[in-house]
Amino acid sequence: MLSFKCPKCKRFCAVVEEYAGRRVRCTHCSCRFIVPTKQGEKARIYVDPPQPPLPGFYRAIFVDGWKGLFVKDSIVGLVFCLAMTVFQFYLGDLDYSFSVTGASGGGFRPPLIVGWITQFFTLGGLCWYYFQIIGSTAMYPESLPELDIGFGFEYLGNLLKSIYLFIVAAVLSLIPSMAVAAWLESLGIVTLWVKGGLMLTSGLLFGLILAIFGMDTPPWVVIFRPDVIIRTILKTFRPYLVTTVIADIAFVGWFLSLFTFATTKDMTTLKTVLFLIGRLAAIFGMLYAMRVIGLYCRHYKRVCPWLWTIQNNDGT
Repeated sequence: MLSFKCPKCKRFCAVVEEYAGRRVRCTHCSCRFIVPTKQGEKARIYVDPPQPPLPGFYRAIFVDGWKGLFVKDSIVGLVFCLAMTVFQFYLGDLDYSFSVTGASGGGFRPPLIVGWITQFFTLGGLCWYYFQIIGSTAMYPESLPELDIGFGFEYLGNLLKSIYLFIVAAVLSLIPSMAVAAWLESLGIVTLWVKGGLMLTSGLLFGLILAIFGMDTPPWVVIFRPDVIIRTILKTFRPYLVTTVIADIAFVGWFLSLFTFATTKDMTTLKTVLFLIGRLAAIFGMLYAMRVIGLYCRHYKRVCPWLWTIQNNDGT
């Protein structure tokens, strides 16, 4: 018998010696690996050889990407996202704190911060659903995923984790261009055109980082492997460029819309309607962009097996 640990979940495995050097699957985590040839060796994760992408990517993103938002199975998810947007628009900046004065002249101010609570639950729910769309679309691209966010502490944990991951994705995509800009500035050769170019190139990483977090397939530490990230982008440059440009435009539009509220002092009825329409349009843009990222993963993860774990030959 050969005994060793699964290279992914670290569970103890034991197989007969005739399986030495063969490809097997862990019964616990389904990771595929090569059985070591002798006792004491470590098992190696099996990586599929690169294969051609699934056909029809551009039709999928420009036709099926939008169509999947409006099918019957997408109604619940769509209503959820629109409801979160409306709540955030009308309640996201409200503060009902008030001062209480004591008999001796002192007092305190109870923090009834409705806006902060609304922001956490609405933005957390939206960010969670965005990641669900990426992973679901990579497997079942016909519609938006079902709502299964959990209850209690699981629910709160999902909200907090999703907001955190979105912030991490945005920050990590900016770090390389910020580092280059700082280096060029130290040399005294930074111009407005250079800064603009760096800002544009910084968005190239955003779509892939969201894909990694949304797919939850490769270990998250892969985002700190520039060689793997750059190799993946170069291998699928054209479709990835289209994907990340769509994701960047949608994210910027959604992010800017988050700072408009119905309760702003100078908000008239006409402005309220127009801004609400803009907020809802931004949500549709984000839902579409997340589906595009998922479709990119579905069609091209077979091309880059060093990043994605591929279970079946049909890309699912």
